[in-house]
Amino acid sequence: FLLTMFDSNSSFSNEIASQIKSLFKEKTFLTHIPRSIAIPESNSRGMPVTLFKPNSSASQAYMTLAREIIGHEK
Repeated sequence: FLLTMFDSNSSFSNEIASQIKSLFKEKTFLTHIPRSIAIPESNSRGMPVTLFKPNSSASQAYMTLAREIIGHEK
């Protein structure tokens, strides 16, 4: 499972994340994709967020997710 639109300042997001991790332990990615305006902005321009705003929190999270996935395959 991949947690998206995650807001670490929201108790609701943290509660949901905790429940998902407890139910689906090893099937849940450690990386969370944060809620970020950069994502819909990049979509409206037809670009991946990692190219549109590479320094945004969403881009950094997607790059972290990619490294996590690659690490699982080794």
